[in-house]
Amino acid sequence: MPVETQITPVKIKIAGNAIILTSKIKLNTIAKLEKYNPNALTLSETDPDGYVTEIFRINTGKVGSISKFGITFAEADAAGNATVTVLLPENTANKKAYVKDAFYNTLFLLKDIEDTIEVQVNQLETAFAELDTQIVEV
Repeated sequence: MPVETQITPVKIKIAGNAIILTSKIKLNTIAKLEKYNPNALTLSETDPDGYVTEIFRINTGKVGSISKFGITFAEADAAGNATVTVLLPENTANKKAYVKDAFYNTLFLLKDIEDTIEVQVNQLETAFAELDTQIVEV
């Protein structure tokens, strides 16, 4: 049975010596979840002894970065989708091969978060709507 390997809708562009990664998640959605439900932006593993270890996180920040532990999105594209731009090492001969090698696991972990984010956002919006009905100005 073949393994599912589709990463889309993450978009990856190489422009000169820069990699531009665009998520399907809106930057303002990530910021909202950071404030009200930060666990929605993390992936964790539990070891046999019951200890939980965070293995990956996405967040927002002033400077974008990509690593095996997470992605910090610092910008949004015209549609509001979170983007991060990082530079390739100088003199990278095969840029596409470098991106695949350096970010393969990171992109799949991002996809795992993207696949669950809609449910988390809907739960947050429902909670805010319920809270709205409970707040009365006098």
